[in-house]
Amino acid sequence: MSRSYIRIILCLFLSTLLLAIPSYAVDVFRISEYGGGHQIWFEAEAFDARDPDSESVPSIGFKIVSTESNVKLPADAFGDAIVDVGGNDNIWLLYNFDISEADGRAGTWHLRVREINPSNKSEWLWVLGDDGDEIPDKKPVFDKGDDRAFDVDTGPPWGWVMRGEGEVKELQDGENTMMFWFREGDITAIRDVFVWCDNPAYTPIDEDYMNAKEIRLKPELVEPAGKLTRTWGAIKGE
Repeated sequence: MSRSYIRIILCLFLSTLLLAIPSYAVDVFRISEYGGGHQIWFEAEAFDARDPDSESVPSIGFKIVSTESNVKLPADAFGDAIVDVGGNDNIWLLYNFDISEADGRAGTWHLRVREINPSNKSEWLWVLGDDGDEIPDKKPVFDKGDDRAFDVDTGPPWGWVMRGEGEVKELQDGENTMMFWFREGDITAIRDVFVWCDNPAYTPIDEDYMNAKEIRLKPELVEPAGKLTRTWGAIKGE
């Protein structure tokens, strides 16, 4: 067997292994149509990707509460939760979600979060298509009025909140991508569940989340984590 042939076989084998790495996408979520609008709900720990420091440095970054931090998971959490144990400008979380699963359409949507945040520690919210056409590899320039999220005193206990302009974004038909970038979060700010809704008057409650229809997608086979280059044109198939 020639060396070139062996190299081809090895390349095919390695490619198969890489493609078999499962996605950490939001593949378990809930949908509803409360208040005459559409909602898509997902738990904070169901992120697609996060910065390398959050993955590898215990004292830095966004962590899953019960398994990656010394923060105690508060009572009545839905599943797990996310906390920022120590931030810098390189700390981020990324989520992909598809509003068409909730029969939603492109337009103005509003983000709410179930959280405990007694010292109103906020983060920056970035949405692909609204805030930029390509996922950033370094912290973007944010506007305090348009991009600051979760700047509200909340609990304990858990509360559903929306601060204002920072959580209002233009979402696109189908799949969307949002990122949280570190602003001032700390271990006192614990996020449990997110919900995007297209009705600005809608205020979520725990019972709405529990009664929403659960959707479980089959895990997709994706490229290895860390390849975040993605543009809005690519999502639209241009």
